[in-house]
Amino acid sequence: MIYPVQKVLPLSFPGESIDTLTETIPDLGPLHLHICEGIDFTSEHQLPVVHPEVVSPPSELQAYYRLKERPDVEKKNVFGHFYTSDNNIERVWNRPHSFISLFRKFGAILSPDFSILTNMLEIQRLWNDFRNKLLAEFYQKWNVPVVASPSWSSDMKNIERYMEGWPQNSIIAINSTGVCRDKRSRHIWLDGYYAMLSILKPVHILRYGGKIEGEKCDISTYYINNNKIV
Repeated sequence: MIYPVQKVLPLSFPGESIDTLTETIPDLGPLHLHICEGIDFTSEHQLPVVHPEVVSPPSELQAYYRLKERPDVEKKNVFGHFYTSDNNIERVWNRPHSFISLFRKFGAILSPDFSILTNMLEIQRLWNDFRNKLLAEFYQKWNVPVVASPSWSSDMKNIERYMEGWPQNSIIAINSTGVCRDKRSRHIWLDGYYAMLSILKPVHILRYGGKIEGEKCDISTYYINNNKIV
């Protein structure tokens, strides 16, 4: 999708090495202004523009922090995901530069997935949505393949805003963990799912978690929720 874009900050992307950045920027501050350098933002809501990736479905999706000890030759066949607790994602948010070298060893990563929950205030959901997209595009700028992982809340009137900045006509990833517990949750998830399909028109979906009746199985590759596996 071609978004009208603007540069929120009149800055160019830094040319320092990863080691230099890691050493000289130990604390980016809560707003992470530095990693906004060189990133395009949508003109409507100033959301980071995440670009499409051309990758094939991997043999495995695994939480990024569980891949650290795997041999490098195995890492290339796995995509690291962030379908885990927000505490595990905060580690990356707090020191994003320090994970660049690790993420480059994976076949790709799925974009971070800070929670967008119905019991949050809307501003909290929007902040987490912004952080998900900002980290995704930040790592793309550092030549890490990042598969967009859009998510949404039960508030369908803002669905277009949650999709704003994610790529169209691309491979994407979707998480359904925690959704299969009751009929109402599945119904809410499907409403957002079909709205997402209409807006983003994905060419393929990496589906993490239980299959939900009514989704498009023909364009999906399914992966088990391996967070349950110790």
